[in-house]
Amino acid sequence: MKKIYIVFLLSMFINSDEENSAQCNLYTDNVMGGKSTLKIYTDGVMGGKSTLEENSTSSSDEYIHLIGKVTTENNGGFVRMGCQSQKKLSKSAKGLKFMAKGNNEAYEIHITLSGMKLPPWSFFRKEFKVNEEWQEFFIEFNDFEKYGYSLKSFKPQNFREIAFAGYGRDFKVDLFLKDIELITE
Repeated sequence: MKKIYIVFLLSMFINSDEENSAQCNLYTDNVMGGKSTLKIYTDGVMGGKSTLEENSTSSSDEYIHLIGKVTTENNGGFVRMGCQSQKKLSKSAKGLKFMAKGNNEAYEIHITLSGMKLPPWSFFRKEFKVNEEWQEFFIEFNDFEKYGYSLKSFKPQNFREIAFAGYGRDFKVDLFLKDIELITE
């Protein structure tokens, strides 16, 4: 059976709460360049059955907690939490650094570029695997793989969105994220 994965980013987002935790605000402000709202995307717009919720804390150990499920039922297969860039990122940005833990699953970081893309849901991706203990990840932008085609080159100043995703297979989403920041020279 051929699996079809479609990410149509123009009409399927749900705004997360305006009262995001400090950790969410750090992600949107420090990484994406200004006040912005986190968005939750799922395959539901195309009839998929995947689900995702974001729960944040404002305790001394602040984190973002993503809970849900990815299912390929009904040609689905993805969930994402992302934030669009409010300004062009610096040319000196070399990657992302963050802490993560979860349910011993592989997740992905997706980066979409501004401008024309073919197909319109094209993105760049990099997988990372979590376990039940907090781990620090350093993921350089030159390690990302292309999924689709974009007229713009893969440079930080062309990034439109950076998202954390569950993708391409049936599994339970239980991912904790904190201390998300850009790696610069």
